[in-house]
Amino acid sequence: SYAILAADFTINLGDCLAIIWYHKKGDEASKKKKIHALITLIANETTEFILPISYVSVLLLSYYGPNAEIMGNIKNSSWQYAAIENIDDTIFWLGVMFLVDSASTVISFLLLWVFCKVNIIKMYSNILHHMGYLMAVQPAYYISEVCLISFYIYNKHFFEI
Repeated sequence: SYAILAADFTINLGDCLAIIWYHKKGDEASKKKKIHALITLIANETTEFILPISYVSVLLLSYYGPNAEIMGNIKNSSWQYAAIENIDDTIFWLGVMFLVDSASTVISFLLLWVFCKVNIIKMYSNILHHMGYLMAVQPAYYISEVCLISFYIYNKHFFEI
Protein backbone atom coordinates (compact mmCIF):
# COMPACT_ATOMS: atom_id res chain seq x y z
CA SER A 1 0.00 0.00 0.00
CA TYR A 2 2.84 2.37 0.84
CA ALA A 3 4.54 1.68 -2.50
CA ILE A 4 1.33 2.33 -4.43
CA LEU A 5 0.70 5.53 -2.49
CA ALA A 6 4.28 6.71 -3.01
CA ALA A 7 4.11 5.86 -6.71
CA ASP A 8 0.88 7.81 -7.12
CA PHE A 9 2.36 10.79 -5.26
CA THR A 10 5.48 10.65 -7.45
CA ILE A 11 3.49 10.34 -10.68
CA ASN A 12 1.38 13.39 -9.81
CA LEU A 13 4.45 15.47 -8.96
CA GLY A 14 6.18 14.20 -12.10
CA ASP A 15 3.22 15.38 -14.17
CA CYS A 16 3.42 18.73 -12.40
CA LEU A 17 7.15 19.06 -13.12
CA ALA A 18 6.55 18.11 -16.76
CA ILE A 19 3.99 20.92 -17.02
CA ILE A 20 6.50 23.37 -15.54
CA TRP A 21 9.16 22.18 -17.98
CA TYR A 22 6.78 22.57 -20.96
CA HIS A 23 5.91 26.04 -19.71
CA LYS A 24 9.59 27.04 -19.52
CA LYS A 25 10.27 25.81 -23.08
CA GLY A 26 7.57 28.07 -24.44
CA ASP A 27 7.39 26.84 -28.07
CA GLU A 28 4.12 25.90 -29.77
CA ALA A 29 4.58 22.13 -29.40
CA SER A 30 5.35 22.56 -25.71
CA LYS A 31 2.21 24.64 -25.21
CA LYS A 32 0.09 21.83 -26.64
CA LYS A 33 1.89 19.28 -24.47
CA LYS A 34 1.39 21.54 -21.46
CA ILE A 35 -2.37 21.78 -22.05
CA HIS A 36 -2.60 18.01 -22.54
CA ALA A 37 -0.60 17.40 -19.35
CA LEU A 38 -2.80 19.86 -17.42
CA ILE A 39 -5.94 18.09 -18.54
CA THR A 40 -4.44 14.74 -17.55
CA LEU A 41 -3.36 16.07 -14.15
CA ILE A 42 -6.77 17.61 -13.46
CA ALA A 43 -8.60 14.43 -14.51
CA ASN A 44 -6.33 12.29 -12.30
CA GLU A 45 -6.71 14.56 -9.29
CA THR A 46 -10.49 14.72 -9.74
CA THR A 47 -10.67 10.94 -9.87
CA GLU A 48 -8.42 10.64 -6.82
CA PHE A 49 -10.80 12.91 -4.95
CA ILE A 50 -14.08 11.25 -5.95
CA LEU A 51 -13.11 7.57 -5.68
CA PRO A 52 -12.06 7.51 -2.01
CA ILE A 53 -15.22 9.33 -0.98
CA SER A 54 -17.34 6.89 -2.99
CA TYR A 55 -15.46 3.90 -1.59
CA VAL A 56 -15.80 5.02 2.02
CA SER A 57 -19.50 5.71 1.60
CA VAL A 58 -20.14 2.25 0.13
CA LEU A 59 -17.93 0.63 2.78
CA LEU A 60 -19.82 2.34 5.60
CA LEU A 61 -23.18 1.49 4.05
CA SER A 62 -22.08 -2.12 3.74
CA TYR A 63 -20.60 -2.34 7.23
CA TYR A 64 -23.58 -0.82 9.03
CA GLY A 65 -26.19 -2.28 6.67
CA PRO A 66 -28.50 -5.17 7.48
CA ASN A 67 -26.61 -7.65 5.28
CA ALA A 68 -23.12 -7.01 6.63
CA GLU A 69 -22.84 -10.46 8.23
CA ILE A 70 -23.31 -12.23 4.88
CA MET A 71 -21.08 -9.95 2.79
CA GLY A 72 -17.56 -11.22 2.22
CA ASN A 73 -14.75 -8.90 3.34
CA ILE A 74 -17.21 -6.83 5.38
CA LYS A 75 -18.27 -8.92 8.39
CA ASN A 76 -18.03 -12.36 6.82
CA SER A 77 -14.82 -14.40 7.07
CA SER A 78 -16.07 -17.51 5.30
CA TRP A 79 -13.96 -19.14 2.58
CA GLN A 80 -11.20 -16.79 1.39
CA TYR A 81 -12.74 -13.61 2.81
CA ALA A 82 -11.29 -11.57 5.66
CA ALA A 83 -13.79 -9.61 7.72
CA ILE A 84 -13.03 -6.08 8.83
CA GLU A 85 -11.96 -6.35 12.46
CA ASN A 86 -12.00 -2.64 13.30
CA ILE A 87 -13.89 -0.21 11.08
CA ASP A 88 -12.34 2.80 12.84
CA ASP A 89 -8.84 1.62 11.96
CA THR A 90 -9.88 0.98 8.36
CA ILE A 91 -11.43 4.44 8.03
CA PHE A 92 -8.35 5.99 9.63
CA TRP A 93 -5.99 4.45 7.07
CA LEU A 94 -8.31 5.34 4.20
CA GLY A 95 -8.26 8.92 5.52
CA VAL A 96 -4.45 8.89 5.65
CA MET A 97 -4.32 7.73 2.04
CA PHE A 98 -6.83 10.42 1.07
CA LEU A 99 -4.75 13.09 2.84
CA VAL A 100 -1.56 12.00 1.05
CA ASP A 101 -3.39 12.22 -2.28
CA SER A 102 -4.75 15.61 -1.27
CA ALA A 103 -1.23 16.73 -0.31
CA SER A 104 0.04 15.87 -3.80
CA THR A 105 -2.86 17.86 -5.23
CA VAL A 106 -2.09 20.91 -3.09
CA ILE A 107 1.66 20.73 -3.80
CA SER A 108 1.03 20.41 -7.54
CA PHE A 109 -1.39 23.33 -7.53
CA LEU A 110 1.03 25.52 -5.57
CA LEU A 111 3.99 24.63 -7.80
CA LEU A 112 1.97 25.39 -10.92
CA TRP A 113 0.86 28.72 -9.48
CA VAL A 114 4.37 29.76 -8.40
CA PHE A 115 6.27 28.68 -11.51
CA CYS A 116 3.67 28.98 -14.27
CA LYS A 117 1.04 31.34 -12.85
CA VAL A 118 -1.54 28.70 -13.76
CA ASN A 119 -4.71 28.86 -11.71
CA ILE A 120 -5.83 25.24 -11.60
CA ILE A 121 -9.32 26.11 -10.38
CA LYS A 122 -9.81 28.45 -13.33
CA MET A 123 -8.33 25.79 -15.65
CA TYR A 124 -10.70 23.19 -14.21
CA SER A 125 -13.58 25.60 -14.75
CA ASN A 126 -12.52 26.10 -18.39
CA ILE A 127 -12.24 22.36 -18.90
CA LEU A 128 -15.72 21.88 -17.46
CA HIS A 129 -17.02 24.64 -19.71
CA HIS A 130 -15.59 23.03 -22.87
CA MET A 131 -15.74 19.35 -21.95
CA GLY A 132 -18.27 19.40 -19.14
CA TYR A 133 -20.49 16.66 -20.48
CA LEU A 134 -17.54 14.34 -21.05
CA MET A 135 -16.09 15.03 -17.60
CA ALA A 136 -19.50 14.73 -15.95
CA VAL A 137 -19.89 11.16 -17.17
CA GLN A 138 -17.17 9.80 -14.88
CA PRO A 139 -18.45 11.27 -11.58
CA ALA A 140 -22.03 10.46 -12.61
CA TYR A 141 -21.01 6.84 -13.16
CA TYR A 142 -19.34 6.66 -9.73
CA ILE A 143 -22.34 8.24 -8.03
CA SER A 144 -24.76 5.91 -9.81
CA GLU A 145 -22.67 2.90 -8.75
CA VAL A 146 -22.71 4.09 -5.13
CA CYS A 147 -26.47 4.57 -5.28
CA LEU A 148 -27.00 1.17 -6.91
CA ILE A 149 -24.78 -0.62 -4.41
CA SER A 150 -26.41 1.11 -1.44
CA PHE A 151 -29.86 0.27 -2.85
CA TYR A 152 -28.76 -3.37 -3.15
CA ILE A 153 -27.32 -3.42 0.36
CA TYR A 154 -30.48 -2.13 1.99
CA ASN A 155 -32.96 -3.91 -0.30
CA LYS A 156 -31.33 -7.28 -0.90
CA HIS A 157 -34.70 -9.02 -0.75
CA PHE A 158 -35.82 -6.94 -3.75
CA PHE A 159 -33.29 -8.83 -5.90
CA GLU A 160 -34.27 -12.32 -4.74
CA ILE A 161 -36.39 -14.34 -7.14
